[in-house]
Amino acid sequence: MYDDPIRKNIPVDLSGPEMENASLLGIHRDMVIYRMGLDAIKCPVIKQVTENVILLECGKVGCNVYNDDSTPLLYISYISLVFVLDTRTMEFLPPLEIEGYIIYYIVNVNNGIMTMKLGKKGHSNEECSATATLPFNYFEPRDEMDQLDHLTSAMQQLDDVDHEISLEGSLVHPSNITHQISTM
Repeated sequence: MYDDPIRKNIPVDLSGPEMENASLLGIHRDMVIYRMGLDAIKCPVIKQVTENVILLECGKVGCNVYNDDSTPLLYISYISLVFVLDTRTMEFLPPLEIEGYIIYYIVNVNNGIMTMKLGKKGHSNEECSATATLPFNYFEPRDEMDQLDHLTSAMQQLDDVDHEISLEGSLVHPSNITHQISTM
């Protein structure tokens, strides 16, 4: 399996019980990503099935993934949270929360700016597109100028302990699922 099967392919063995009911989500940096929707799960869980196959366990509804091969980071939106997985270490960064909104999907992440399609909580017909500046380490710069901007932004964020990001009157901030730590 691969984006270009003539050039290269990735063997995938789906015979194990952990892959039962999993659906193909996509391919990211020579890794095949499968998704399994589970009831009553509060945050995504990543399992490395083989060297080149990962299984994302998340809620049955409201879990979407944005990936771009130019970065090792996967962005997983789940209800009002964004989980960022570093595929080099297979570890999640602390989640980000968009207060007052449900994230339908992430449209793009480019040079530290995340663009999303959102819905206002409790208002099923109120949708909007929004952008938010991501905190340091939540994105990879694309070239030398972006790296300089990235470092400048990091230095500014060191002065800002809360890492708050404005989003039409709401905040995007690092949060802890179990404790709902507010950085306000």
